[in-house]
Amino acid sequence: MLVGDVASPLIPAGFIGHGVAAVVGERRVLRIADNIGESGRIIKTKAGGEIEYVKDDMVIFAKWFDDLCKFKRCIVRGTEHWSDDALDGLESIARAGGEGPEGKAVAEKFVEVVQDKVSDKYAEKTAKNVKELQDEGITGANKLVGEIASASKNENWGRLKGAVFEAEVAADSRYIDEVVEVRKKIPESEIDLLLKNDNIVEAKNFDWSTIDKVQFDKYKTKLGNQIRAFKNYQINTVNNRDAEIKVVFKNEDSYWYPQMKAFLEDDKGVLVGVL
Repeated sequence: MLVGDVASPLIPAGFIGHGVAAVVGERRVLRIADNIGESGRIIKTKAGGEIEYVKDDMVIFAKWFDDLCKFKRCIVRGTEHWSDDALDGLESIARAGGEGPEGKAVAEKFVEVVQDKVSDKYAEKTAKNVKELQDEGITGANKLVGEIASASKNENWGRLKGAVFEAEVAADSRYIDEVVEVRKKIPESEIDLLLKNDNIVEAKNFDWSTIDKVQFDKYKTKLGNQIRAFKNYQINTVNNRDAEIKVVFKNEDSYWYPQMKAFLEDDKGVLVGVL
């Protein structure tokens, strides 16, 4: 239930009149769900400790979990089991997608598409990666989140799978402490991950099972052009001939991947790996 119990010592200053909360148990212990501010409004409450409300023009619901002894806030139903960090990341995707209902619809599309194409676990992991990159204050993180939101809005899996894999690589323990910037624009190209010491990581989420010789040659040409632009940046812009370039793939197969690896390592002189 909702409360505005002025006598409760657990209500923080400034919370009265602007808070969403519930009283649980016989001793009337106040459990705070959120501070909705002066412009927020309550929509409805439901049995089982669920509260639906509006904050910053976005509909949010908070659900009480007995096993956790706390509320969890969420904007997309069916994701209440996600971690708090993942839920925060999902809200960032929503806010990058637009104001109020528009942003919420984008978050719903993101969850729907990634769950359908990969899994619920991967959708949660991606949202958590978003949160981590933003918390680290990495330059370009908001741009990457905007791309995830835009691709989700348009249900463009080709763009979305690339963006979420970039976030996955950037947030990986092997790279997160080295990442300086993501989605850095340079002449004739864009760097997925710019690391310390001017090292560059290009993230590629190829579905090898769908590739034929024509597509493979197109990928080789595009990667070759990207690597040329990367080397030009490292040598002529930042004057660092010792900087490395690495192409990181989502997965590998037994036919196309070895050929691509040989092309990149032997012909282009770059490092190759699989996340």
